[in-house]
Amino acid sequence: MSNEPGTPLDSASLDSSPIDSTPIDSTPIDSTPIDNPPLKPSSLENLPQHIAVEGPLGSGKTELAIKLSHYLDGHTLLENIEENPFIDAFFKHSSSNALGSHLYFLFERLSLQRRLKEADTQAKITDFIIEKDHFLAEKLLSSEEFQIYKLVYEQSRIYLPTPDLVIYLQMPTISIQQRLELHPLPQLKSINPQFLTQVNDAYCDFFHYYEESPLLIVNASSIDFMEDPEIIAALIDQIAKTHSGRHFFNPDFHSETAL
Repeated sequence: MSNEPGTPLDSASLDSSPIDSTPIDSTPIDSTPIDNPPLKPSSLENLPQHIAVEGPLGSGKTELAIKLSHYLDGHTLLENIEENPFIDAFFKHSSSNALGSHLYFLFERLSLQRRLKEADTQAKITDFIIEKDHFLAEKLLSSEEFQIYKLVYEQSRIYLPTPDLVIYLQMPTISIQQRLELHPLPQLKSINPQFLTQVNDAYCDFFHYYEESPLLIVNASSIDFMEDPEIIAALIDQIAKTHSGRHFFNPDFHSETAL
């Protein structure tokens, strides 16, 4: 694939610098006042109400969800991997406690999804979507484990809201590894590289076919865009214009294309 501005990105061909990532909990946060970007009037009028930011560990999805909530005066519902009692063994060896880890995340995300209805702010921002869970479980669990997971999944996700927009942060596995090496959580530093590649490839496969919501694919190999108000403004403006289909946003060039 090409790395030209506004084109889809191959997960193996991007480049990135490591960043420091701070774990956060899954409760609503009190935003600290910051300078808002120079939003165009259309941006304020056409923003989707439910935005989901997705991407593999180390992609910066939680940080971007928090950043957007500050700028949009929104309500965040965020995952907390630290509370998963199976996660340490699962990260070290993907076959250990795999079913327990996936079921724990499923129940946590289902609970957070249901809380979306209680939020009274215009913008509701999550750092996950439920549909991804099923796809990753099918890729990472044994066939016997997946049958158990599938039964629970199908009985649990009735009447859950679908995001008005999904933002997928795409980046190469090597960049994810670099970021996780600087993560303060020790269990994230010891993730099996082969497992990390498997997960990142699964994300690419999942979003290649994703059609349930409008999709904005962001080149996350550039990390400065979350600290640059002009690029955040450009991203928010693109969010406001993404009402259907599949779009691509490259922070390095402030550009996008649509399919």
